[in-house]
Amino acid sequence: MPDEWTIVRNRLDEAGIAGVVDFAKFVNNTTYFEASRFDEVAAAPMLVALLPELSDPRVVAAIGRHLQNKRAGKQHYDAILRAFRRWATHASETGWVLGDTLARMADKLKAADFVEIAQRKEFGSSRAFIVDALWRFKADTDVEPLLRDLVSDRDVSLFAMSALQRVIGGPAMAQVLQTLIDTCDDERIATQARRQLKRVQKKLAR
Repeated sequence: MPDEWTIVRNRLDEAGIAGVVDFAKFVNNTTYFEASRFDEVAAAPMLVALLPELSDPRVVAAIGRHLQNKRAGKQHYDAILRAFRRWATHASETGWVLGDTLARMADKLKAADFVEIAQRKEFGSSRAFIVDALWRFKADTDVEPLLRDLVSDRDVSLFAMSALQRVIGGPAMAQVLQTLIDTCDDERIATQARRQLKRVQKKLAR
């Protein structure tokens, strides 16, 4: 039986998608590397349709990255949300990638989804980009208290600090960070808070 890389490439090839050989090849800098020829926009509907059939986290993550193309993926928000919920608790980077993809797709109407996901501690670090995006929904009354709570959540603390600062501003964030440093018994979080506080203080001193 062919592996899932082969299955996906064969389906794309049968559908006449251009550049299938470059599926899962991601080139950010074309100075030294040839740009990918894979047509992410044309492939998007098929990639989304394949997601429920796949069990290889690496293949799912590759699809998630291809759907980060704004023209390819935004209309597939609901499908990515379902995939995220399926993969977020797995011990792989797949949930993290799908969370990133979801964050790139969301508009302000998706605030409730993001607040709900951010509270799901069983999703662990897969929530990172969801939490990071919460500041975009700061008009929602649940967002600020949730971020204040998440700054002490080990899985997403650094992302919550960044998002909360964008919600409440530098002076108020400095107070939050100082309190966290004084009261937190998790050295990793305290170290993150000290670094963030230095950045905030430097910015305020300008």
